[in-house]
Amino acid sequence: YTMTINPGEAEVCNYLDDNCSGDVDEGVLLTFYNDADGDGYGDALITTLDCAAPDGFVANATDCDDQESNTYPSAPEVCNYVDDNCSGAEDEGVQTSFYRDADGDGFGNIDIDTLDCSAPVGYVLDATDCNDANAMVSPAGIEVCNEVDDDCDVEVDEFVQTEFYADNDGDGFGDINNTAYACSVPAGYVTDVQDCDDALVTYEDMDGDGYGSVIIVPCGANNDTDCDDQLASTNPGSSEVCNQVDDNCDGSADEGVQTTFYQDSDADGFGDITMQAIGCVAPSGFVADAADCNDLDAMVNPLGVEVCNEIDDNCDVEVDEFVQNEYFADMDGDGFGDLNNNTYACTQPDGYVVNTEDCDDSAVTYEDIDGDGYGSSNILACGSAYLTGDCDDNDHALNPGATEICNDIDDNCNLEVDEFVLNAYYIDADADGYGDAQNVVFACTVPQGFVDNASDCDDTAVTFEDADGDGYGTSTTAECGALLSGDCDDNAVTVNPGAAEICNGADEDCDGSADNGLTFVAYYTDADGDDYGTTVATNACADPGAGFSINSGDCDDADANINPGATEVAGNNVDEDCDGVVGIDELAAFSVNVYPNPSSGDLNVVWSQQQDVMWQILDMSGRVIERGNAKGQSQLKLSGVNWESGVYHVVLTLHNGTQKTMPWMLQR
Repeated sequence: YTMTINPGEAEVCNYLDDNCSGDVDEGVLLTFYNDADGDGYGDALITTLDCAAPDGFVANATDCDDQESNTYPSAPEVCNYVDDNCSGAEDEGVQTSFYRDADGDGFGNIDIDTLDCSAPVGYVLDATDCNDANAMVSPAGIEVCNEVDDDCDVEVDEFVQTEFYADNDGDGFGDINNTAYACSVPAGYVTDVQDCDDALVTYEDMDGDGYGSVIIVPCGANNDTDCDDQLASTNPGSSEVCNQVDDNCDGSADEGVQTTFYQDSDADGFGDITMQAIGCVAPSGFVADAADCNDLDAMVNPLGVEVCNEIDDNCDVEVDEFVQNEYFADMDGDGFGDLNNNTYACTQPDGYVVNTEDCDDSAVTYEDIDGDGYGSSNILACGSAYLTGDCDDNDHALNPGATEICNDIDDNCNLEVDEFVLNAYYIDADADGYGDAQNVVFACTVPQGFVDNASDCDDTAVTFEDADGDGYGTSTTAECGALLSGDCDDNAVTVNPGAAEICNGADEDCDGSADNGLTFVAYYTDADGDDYGTTVATNACADPGAGFSINSGDCDDADANINPGATEVAGNNVDEDCDGVVGIDELAAFSVNVYPNPSSGDLNVVWSQQQDVMWQILDMSGRVIERGNAKGQSQLKLSGVNWESGVYHVVLTLHNGTQKTMPWMLQR
């Protein structure tokens, strides 16, 4: 067979571009379907295009579960909740009938059934339950007397009923001659058979007085009006006597035969007329006398002794008669009373005292020892000063009327010392002789650490003269200067300890050395001006200019077209890029390997030399899928690509324009 490839050739499926259209196998690829479970039937959702079925793929797409080899269109259907034969239905024709067992007694309801492979929860094979809402009712149930067919035999309460007796008078006792059979007591029936007369209710008569209690008995009295069936003298026909008993059973004891008594809470023999009790004898805490005017105080009663306490002790409607004290007005509140202004009371009223010593009750007077017209806080009945506030009553120069002077003494007794007469002094925290205007104290003399001027701009640090204003001063201090000293030239703003050293042979940073700390670079002689040099010419901290380059490696410094950055020219026997390989030999040494090929998603491209390569990945239509540059490398790795399955081309382009193209197949 001879393969022909030309524009007039018909495209066949052979992984080649037979008609030179730029596409491989276009329009002739076949669709195959993934057969993951190997049952010969494919998954319509997972496809690939190819000339022949790849491993794990088939030509049909009729599998309804490609993960289960027992499921395919011609498989036998079994009862397993799966559509084994891909008919669209599960378990058709192979299911069993089960019946609802709602009460869990093992017997099901024939009216509620379901088809399934095995009994669902709450379902059984048996369908003979006559009441599926009651677990006690089933063919296996035991018949009890409850008006229910417990054993599902269509008979109710057979052989289990009880005999009951009629109770026509409703007294709880039955007539032995009138019976009925049932599971529970019928209305008007009882289990007792003792009634002497079922037409009349009779009551218990323990004392035999012809009057019964409320207790119903089978044979007794025909009324229930006795209020004490243990005592024959107590009944509705008896007379009432005062004995705390309801003798005639009318609901009241001793009515019309009792005496009135009064509560005596304080036990003084006299009672409170508002607190009464009626009885046959005086109850505890009660008396027959009702003359007490305060039954909570035993000292207060008609026999009590009157004392001065604002109380009517003897219940004569008068309070404190003939027993009050005399008090005298204290209008100025100095504790001394006015003989001519008095009142009577049991206790001292507000604004009154017991003495009569005040010389002038309209004003408070004070003790004035130094005679300056201002008294101390000592109040006197007859003092010599009407003004107080003297802070030193032994010195007539000190009082509220004195003038304050700067002497560390409170001359005017206002609790302030030397107010408005102190001198201002300013803190000198940095001890440079200049004070801080924001930190001032007032005193009569200069305190330690203070000065009398406020010219310091920064009292937290000493500042220095800075003539050139570069932030660094000389060793001479100043009120408002630089915080830093050490300037070796205070007339040049670019020279100071904070300046950056520049390449000029001078000491800019004032450390005693010139050009220290700068980077010195090796410059190479570049005679042909192609920016690649040969031998080392000099180390310098600045560019020496034309004729030098920081790049080395020029293998011919007399020809600007020959250097490590030049493009190699094929077939001229010249090493233009200075890599030691000349002309066509350099291209012949370039080989490329692509693997794995075919691949499921990872791509590795390896070439023979480390060099600059531009790479591209083209799809079957020639469209660029991805591209990039590999500088100074010998391989390219792409992992987990998610492109469509098919044939791709890997194109590598060298720096001289030469290309290498390799085919690569992706099968996903």
